[in-house]
Amino acid sequence: MSDIKLCQRLIARADEMRQQDPMRAYEIARAARALASAVDRRTVDRGAWRALQIEAWAALSGVHRALGRSDHAEAALNVALAFLDREATRHDPSLPLRLAQRAAYLRAGQGRFTEALELIEETIGALADQDRPQLLSTALVDRAVILGDAGRKRLAVHALRDALAEHGRTMNRRTLLAAIHNTAVFLHESACTERETREALAWLQLAVRCHAQLPATAERIKLRALLGLSAIRLASIDDGVAELWSAYDAFKRLHFAHHQALTLLDLAQTALTHRRHQDLRRIAGEMFALLHAFDSDSEHRDPLLRFCHALQHDALTDSIVARTAQAMRATDR
Repeated sequence: MSDIKLCQRLIARADEMRQQDPMRAYEIARAARALASAVDRRTVDRGAWRALQIEAWAALSGVHRALGRSDHAEAALNVALAFLDREATRHDPSLPLRLAQRAAYLRAGQGRFTEALELIEETIGALADQDRPQLLSTALVDRAVILGDAGRKRLAVHALRDALAEHGRTMNRRTLLAAIHNTAVFLHESACTERETREALAWLQLAVRCHAQLPATAERIKLRALLGLSAIRLASIDDGVAELWSAYDAFKRLHFAHHQALTLLDLAQTALTHRRHQDLRRIAGEMFALLHAFDSDSEHRDPLLRFCHALQHDALTDSIVARTAQAMRATDR
């Protein structure tokens, strides 16, 4: 296999794995970038060589974003953009548009939603003009997710349903899964009535079934946690709590400390609301054991320590749980 083909396979693998195992994806992306830079440009068409550098740096940017390293993600994306020229675009006309999509997601992750939406709208217009249905469907789902992250969750659900109705048959597997997954999540987050909660529950169950063919990922396990929360909203407390503990154990096996902490906070809130004080002892033990994972992350360790202190002194309140969860979710886009 040539170095170029191997590099392309590594790039694709890093993109696929960034939600499943971001640290492993990071190692693969770094290997792809190193291999791409070692390709002798004298033996390759100039446009193809520059396109390879773009793809390698863009994949590394995506992995940094999955790891929450916004500054590193932006720096890597800027390097990718520096390789973009007429010859690279001639080799692959989709490159500028796919880079714009990555930039839009990065801006959204930084809370710069107006910029993100402007970027993705321009991309959608260009893709529609170029008659690229698969890339267009992905961009439409991206726009909906950005709307949801910006707090416009009901509008995001409408946008996702429109995208599924119009482009569902042409979507690739990852885009279709993302559309169903995010519809379920945003319905859950915006549900205010029992009817809306039941609708969200149905979509969550559909999304879990769609995920079942794939390896366990943080996103799939988060759906199981949302299923648990929906069950609790519908007064199936024991079933919901069992689902949350199942999600917690899965996050623990995959060493996803951030999601472990969030799930324990959901369990703590449920214990307070439904007077399941016997659950708080187990929650305390798990959270204390988890604190070491945040030794170099004071932004999250400090609120978690305050949470643990309140638990230890039998002083936990709804507001303490809510403040801790808000601090944790601020970086969980």
